[in-house]
Amino acid sequence: MRKILTMLSIAFFIFMFGAATAAPMKVTVDKVQGTVQVSKGSGWSALKNGDSVPVGADVKTGAGSSCILKWAGGNVIKITPMSTVSVTAEKTAAGDEKSSVNLKQGKVNAHAKKLSTAGSSFDVKTPTAVAGVRGTDILAEIQAGNVSFAVSDGQLELTIGDEVFMLDDGFLVSVDPEGVFSEPVPIPQEMLEELKSEFEALKLEAGQDTTGDETGEQGGEEGSDDATDGADDTEDIPQEDVSGSIDGILDDVVNKEIVESAQPIITGDVEIIIYLDDQR
Repeated sequence: MRKILTMLSIAFFIFMFGAATAAPMKVTVDKVQGTVQVSKGSGWSALKNGDSVPVGADVKTGAGSSCILKWAGGNVIKITPMSTVSVTAEKTAAGDEKSSVNLKQGKVNAHAKKLSTAGSSFDVKTPTAVAGVRGTDILAEIQAGNVSFAVSDGQLELTIGDEVFMLDDGFLVSVDPEGVFSEPVPIPQEMLEELKSEFEALKLEAGQDTTGDETGEQGGEEGSDDATDGADDTEDIPQEDVSGSIDGILDDVVNKEIVESAQPIITGDVEIIIYLDDQR
């Protein structure tokens, strides 16, 4: 009995030691345009290129403003105008990388590298849904309480309440404030092509080539200068050109289906006779 208790104590110590030795991963800001701020204490402070983002701190962008957040491990997100997010990132003693993006308002483009271990994770959290990203390029948006996701490459595991389903690449879906989600619909071709172009630029920021493979030493905290220089030469695509509103696109798809399915109520020749009061 004493031997069993000793073994349990050792196992518990190993578990607690592993949890206690999880170290935060470095997240830095880049490509700052306009007003980008981070919450510090009871106020806000301006962010500039190269600054580290504290774990759990809110980062917000003003009108016409944007920035990119880069993980030391290779993940990268673009925060679009009028958005607020917070991030967490840590690496456990076992080598698992656990990161999350908490989208509070606005829109982000997220490129997540392939998970390095079975215990690694990268989640995009919203008030009504959690998206498990697995080597995926996604767009996440909150507008008027509706949460929307679009996948341009890979797959997304969506958890909405007690329901879990996979969203395939080339599709988008919307979740209302009550947690009711729409039927996934294909991303319009023009939007899909623009999203892919946007994510090519993000992959360069993450130190990856166009096939998604890591290049050089970008996996460390100090990225490749060549990769960064290459990204500088890539013209940023204005967010308005990419999508506008996913929710609006879903409305357009529904309206189109209604029009196409509508049948004429009256067919054939119709004769209309108008009587004036003094002719009756």
